[in-house]
Amino acid sequence: MTDKEYMQIAIEISKKSKIPYGAIIVKDDKMLGRSDNFNANELYRHAEYKAIQDAIQKKSIHNQLCGATIYILFD
Repeated sequence: MTDKEYMQIAIEISKKSKIPYGAIIVKDDKMLGRSDNFNANELYRHAEYKAIQDAIQKKSIHNQLCGATIYILFD
């Protein structure tokens, strides 16, 4: 996928979110984390924080985030 396509995913997350921002983390053409699925306690967290938290919780890959790209949209 291209940067533009990954950015489009962040835009779509933003459109569906309770708050108008979205983020994804990508490395080696694999999406490692996303900022979807906020709950009421997370409304004021930044999208990039949520995407990193998602990546770590999903796969315990905190050491694999080095060299990844994060795509963020704040609308």
